[in-house]
Formats: sequence, structure tokens, C-alpha cells
Amino acid sequence: MLARSGPHGTESGAPQAAGDRGPAIVDGVRARGPTTILLVLVALLIGCGDEDAAPTTEGRRAPASAAPAPADATPEPTGGARESSPQPGASPEARQADETNGPQDRATPSTVVKDRAANEAEGAYIAYVDAINERDGVTLCELLPSTAERELRPPAGGNSCAERLGKSIGHADPRGYPVWSRTVFNGVESLSIGDDPSTARLTAAIVTEFQDRDEPSVESDIAYLEIRGGEWRLAKPTGALYRAIGRPELPPTVIAPP
Repeated sequence: MLARSGPHGTESGAPQAAGDRGPAIVDGVRARGPTTILLVLVALLIGCGDEDAAPTTEGRRAPASAAPAPADATPEPTGGARESSPQPGASPEARQADETNGPQDRATPSTVVKDRAANEAEGAYIAYVDAINERDGVTLCELLPSTAERELRPPAGGNSCAERLGKSIGHADPRGYPVWSRTVFNGVESLSIGDDPSTARLTAAIVTEFQDRDEPSVESDIAYLEIRGGEWRLAKPTGALYRAIGRPELPPTVIAPP
């Protein structure tokens, strides 16, 4: 075995024992001395960097995720009408009312409103019967719509609605029809106010007396009333007025809604 000397001492040409560490080889290039140590450290650092890239549960905070939507959240409608909902600060009563009464529900009038409407409608009908008995054409024309004359076809002439109606009450028809004497109002049999408190249907018990007959006519007079011009008025003439102007046969439209 030959020995040779070099700048770092004597080197032996014999193969090294298994336990001896030889020069490092990095990427197929043999490195010697400090360069070898430096390259080994770089390789180790690169390997450690790959391991650090893997996610860990210690010493590292997981990325924040989006907060889950509340359980009661509902998607925003994309089209059509949007239902109203109570404001966040609304009282429990307001929230309950909003849930109970949907946006499509119509408000119904209270009992107080209906009672007041019923009393006023009944008063208008009584004023109507009083005007018939007094042959008051002015009041009748105020209580009736402008189309009433066309429906009644009063037999007497005149220059105004009031004059024609006033003169026609108690008319003696040459065909021998009963001649009206007076109309007796015996009370209201029924009165209904609908969901619209500006309309009413009234059924009254009346007795019609005649000049040339001893036996009166007892019947129910059906009246439809409405608020017109801020006041309760009749929506159409009733049978009581047809009788008063000498029309014994009532047209079928008298009892039909307007």
C-alpha cells in the first residue's frame, strides 16, 4: 500500500473501512472539505422545509373559515313581491300579528265600526220612509241615486226629480190599481254590514195601507244602502216607493243587489 503526502497530510490510497466517512456526493458531484459540509446542510434544510409545509395541528392556527349561516336564515327572494316582516325591534305582539295576518289578508271592520254603520244605515232608511209618507220629493231625490227615476218611471210629470216624485206618490191609476195611503215602518228584521263597512243590506217589516182597500199589505221591504257623498243613502228604490206611486207589480230587480 502506497502513501502519499499532500497539503493536508499523508493520504493513503487504500480503501477506507466501512465505518469511515468519505467525501459527500451531492447531485453526482463529489465535494470535499467545508464545501461538503455546506452542501449537506443545504440539503437538510431543503428536506426540513418540505416537512414544514405539511399542515400541523400544533403551533399553527388553522385558516379561518366562513361563519355558518344562522339556522333561521332564509334566502332573499329573487323576484316578485317581497313579504313584509317585523322590524328587529318590534314587540312580540307586532311579530305575532305579522305572522297571523299575512300580507294578503284584508282587514275586517271592528264590531264598533259595524254597529255605527248599522245605526246610520237604519236611520237613512227611516228617513226614506218618512219622505214617502210626507210626499217629500226633495229628500227622496237626495236619498236615491240619479238612476232611480229611470227605474221607477213616475207617472206624474214635472220640471225636476223632486217635483215628479212628490206628485207621483198616491197616484190613482185609471186601471184601478190600489191607491196608496201611507207606509208604516214596524222595525228592522235584519241588517248586515259586509267586510266593506260602507255598504249594507236591510230588511224592514212594513205595512202599506191603501185609500180604497180595508186590508193593508204586510210585507218585507229589502233595501240596499251605501255611503255616497259622505252620507248613507239608498243604492236603489225599494218596493215601498213602487207601491206609493201606484205600481202594484214589483220588478224582479227590486230585491236584487245593485
